[in-house]
Amino acid sequence: MNKSRRLVREDGFSLIELLVVLTVIGVLLAIAVPSYMGFTGRANQKAADADIRSALPGIENLYSTKGSYSSLTLTKIRASYDSGAKFAGYHVSDTGQTYCISIKLSGKWAWVQRGKTTLANGDVQESVPAASCQ
Repeated sequence: MNKSRRLVREDGFSLIELLVVLTVIGVLLAIAVPSYMGFTGRANQKAADADIRSALPGIENLYSTKGSYSSLTLTKIRASYDSGAKFAGYHVSDTGQTYCISIKLSGKWAWVQRGKTTLANGDVQESVPAASCQ
């Protein structure tokens, strides 16, 4: 008799209750995930910008010492501010008076062109750089 009572007992959630809970969770995820992705994208962009800006004083110091950017290398760029930043590339003009450095961090680009021929306002650009700077 005790066994038949267990079979008749209706403990647990109904199908409707489970569907309502899953719908609420789905709506919350639909709101939270895009917001999180936007946050990480902006964070990666700002980190790339910061890496470029951190390298600039060392590069300008090299210019003030040598009078040219001709001896600029990725090794010297990384050593100038002791960071593990992975620069995508750099380019020094033939005259050694202009340089361009770029970095790509999780799909976000940051780059700058400085020297005698500056680009736009000379500040860090947040777009895909020219092929010569990648």
